[in-house]
Amino acid sequence: MTDPNRISGGFDSAGDVHISNADERANEIVWKILQQDSRLIHLLPEVPLEDDFIKRLRNGTDNSASGQLKETVGTSAVLFNPVNVARRIVQAIIEICPELGFHLDRVADRALDIGRGMDISSDILDVVYQGALLHDVGKLDSIVADIIKKPCRLPPDEKLMIRIHPVLGGSVAEKFGRHPSVVEIVSDHHKRPDHHGYPRLEDGEEIPVHVRIVTVADAVESILGNRPGRRAGDKARVIAELDKGTGTHFDPDVVASLKGIL
Repeated sequence: MTDPNRISGGFDSAGDVHISNADERANEIVWKILQQDSRLIHLLPEVPLEDDFIKRLRNGTDNSASGQLKETVGTSAVLFNPVNVARRIVQAIIEICPELGFHLDRVADRALDIGRGMDISSDILDVVYQGALLHDVGKLDSIVADIIKKPCRLPPDEKLMIRIHPVLGGSVAEKFGRHPSVVEIVSDHHKRPDHHGYPRLEDGEEIPVHVRIVTVADAVESILGNRPGRRAGDKARVIAELDKGTGTHFDPDVVASLKGIL
């Protein structure tokens, strides 16, 4: 069981997450990423350089990261292409947690293929790709990571704890200055048309197509991959699960595009 003393917050009657220390935990994720690629600090203009959060990296035990930071802090900010930024963050995640990082890569490639099959604009495709690359960044949270690593079926309370990750991930993407639509993918990729996803879909709210695409791509890669307590599925299982969830979990047009390339 997860130590309740590590959690600050709770869940409402619909299972939505409310955590009072979300910003602190999002900062911890950003810090982990900066330890791997401290040049990304230029994307964090709202964080004062004398903030304790930054001091921890500057004075940290990771000499290579600290050295990079000393070389870059105070210099003119490097201009990053948005797609390259997302890829750099994923490369940092691969160094921290290869399994998570490679999952992000696969989902991004799958989402891009789905989007191309739907003949959407290049601007939306860019958003889809970036959002898919970052969609599970909240799983770098130490509490969520500990739960996910468990090689068994999770009890209900720990399944709820995992629902924290889109909230934290959206905050991390926002801190790195990502486009609002990219942040939206990270925050909302577990929302469902039937209002049983998380965070809860509000009455009258529509899920944008860029979010719907990543939701399906993530589901497919989750089915095809090995996970604790569950073997990897095959193409037949993917189709069965998508058919079962079309209209409730998944958008019919996105599912149709996926089937066309599966």
